[in-house]
Amino acid sequence: MGSPSVYLQGSYRNHTNIAGDSDVDVVVGTAGVFYSDLTEAERQLRGLEPGQFTWAQFRDEVYRALACYYSTGRVRQGNKCIHVGGEGDRLNADVIPCCQYRRYRGAYADYAEGITFWTGTGIQVVNYPKLHYANGTRKNEMCKENYKRMVRVFKNARNAASSDFPSYFLECLLYNVSNHQYLGSYEVMFAGVLRDLWDAKNSGAMAHWTCQNGQQEIFGNELHQIDLDSACRCVDALVALWENWR
Repeated sequence: MGSPSVYLQGSYRNHTNIAGDSDVDVVVGTAGVFYSDLTEAERQLRGLEPGQFTWAQFRDEVYRALACYYSTGRVRQGNKCIHVGGEGDRLNADVIPCCQYRRYRGAYADYAEGITFWTGTGIQVVNYPKLHYANGTRKNEMCKENYKRMVRVFKNARNAASSDFPSYFLECLLYNVSNHQYLGSYEVMFAGVLRDLWDAKNSGAMAHWTCQNGQQEIFGNELHQIDLDSACRCVDALVALWENWR
């Protein structure tokens, strides 16, 4: 099966964390088996056979290893991840045992690589943390290192506006904002980004925006999505904060 791959995801991995971000998200992945969006007929055409190792087995192995190392009192099973309690200067960690997920794009071996796991209620979750990171890094470079700075600014502004809109989706919203809005002073950039969000909300364009990973739409009813109304409320709260601030 080989050694599992271990890496950060979320705000600490993407350098968009702010004061108060207390949990570190850690991905523990296995390449011993993968899941995909292929039909059974398509798997047979590619000569793919069912694996002898499952995600559930891998999750159990990860849990046992963590409980052995940290003690069972600090490790507990959650709905989406395994929680490891911090101690001293060590932060709390949410550990996500997962398998590789392949979203095929037509060609025989051409696919977008993601991860997949199941919740405690049996719902499959698919995400693309490596693509999220790569796309965010690329946009940050194109925006003269200002994109991630503004993500942190907007996360603090969201908190000041008393909005509970999730950080991941806020970052996805800002990813869709035009690159030219990330130039100038902080005041100019904040106003420009907020104007793009406001215009997209009112025109209906925001409803069709994609996540930073480029593979999934932000809005919908799936577990990896959020409802559009909550994003509109967040934008309204940010606009009100900006207008009262000035």
